[in-house]
Amino acid sequence: MEVILLNNLLPKSINLEIINVLGQHPFHIAYDTNDIKLRHNNLLLGKSNGFNIITIDEGKIMYDSILNVYGNIISEIIKNKLELDNYSIERLYWNLYLNKNNTQLHTDRDHSNFISIVYNLHTTDGGTEINKKFYPDIMGQAKIFKSNVLHRGIGPIEDPVRFSLNIILKENIK
Repeated sequence: MEVILLNNLLPKSINLEIINVLGQHPFHIAYDTNDIKLRHNNLLLGKSNGFNIITIDEGKIMYDSILNVYGNIISEIIKNKLELDNYSIERLYWNLYLNKNNTQLHTDRDHSNFISIVYNLHTTDGGTEINKKFYPDIMGQAKIFKSNVLHRGIGPIEDPVRFSLNIILKENIK
């Protein structure tokens, strides 16, 4: 599966409504590694992966929020468009990047039965690097790719903030 781009999944007004909801939620410092010492050292050096809210992880609700309804709607639209009936939500990460926040290259899952989606809530000069190619943030666009592909989030330079949703879908193996 190459990177698939789907545009205009939700109207502008709904994307902005989601951003307003995010503005009222507590965020946590995001990380790509469980190495706490490395994470702290990076923060002290001014390197940050941004912030996130994890509302669903490993298929379980971690944070009961209206954000899960929005994430489910976005997931279902994508699943219907791409005929992914045999997939379910594994994870919902709501991301906030400030100027120059970047994640490290990483995979979301190591197995081929997972699909990653980065959904952009607004247009910014940040974006997502997937398999060494940069995809800019475009409001309402979903970038869909296998979860075992190297990628990273790239924070904005000129824009003050970047909001996105990272969805992982898991294939339900029969």
